[in-house]
Amino acid sequence: MNLDRNVLRIQFSQPLSRVTLTFATADFQQVEVPTTIQLTAYVDSTDTPPVGSATAHGEYAGDTMPMGTLSFTSAMPFNLVELVLPYQPQGSTDFLVDNIVVTTTTVVPTATPTPTPTPTPTLTPSPACVGDCNGDGQVTVNELVVMVNIVLEQTPLIACTPGDASRDGVITVDEIVAAVNKALGRCP
Repeated sequence: MNLDRNVLRIQFSQPLSRVTLTFATADFQQVEVPTTIQLTAYVDSTDTPPVGSATAHGEYAGDTMPMGTLSFTSAMPFNLVELVLPYQPQGSTDFLVDNIVVTTTTVVPTATPTPTPTPTPTLTPSPACVGDCNGDGQVTVNELVVMVNIVLEQTPLIACTPGDASRDGVITVDEIVAAVNKALGRCP
């Protein structure tokens, strides 16, 4: 048995943060407390958990039906409201609604994070002596072997950045020949 009577659902085309309306309940006999009206806010469907709700009851102004204002404000956007008169003994079964005023909200799209670029290793400047991997002022056979292994991709370039005289990220045969000449002579 559904004890909620005269349900009114209003679907809005935009998300809201506030709704206010005037109402009257059909309490023709002057009861001490007029019938309560309830507003429940949802996102898209009443099958989802409610965003929140508010209740109010009107006041008599002479011999008219009780009238009042019902407002609901939420930090979470909603786009559907349901108005109902919950069951009350001696309560009204009908209501009237007018002057619906809404405050729309702008849904800000979630920003897609910009990927952080992978840092490129900074090569240390080549000293005046091509192939002087350890910076001791001379080129040894061991340093020449390291350079050859870099060319064969068995050792990373970081092992001998001074071998890359052109600073292009690659050790070439010309640079190995220059390093051999430095090994036979002297580094400045």
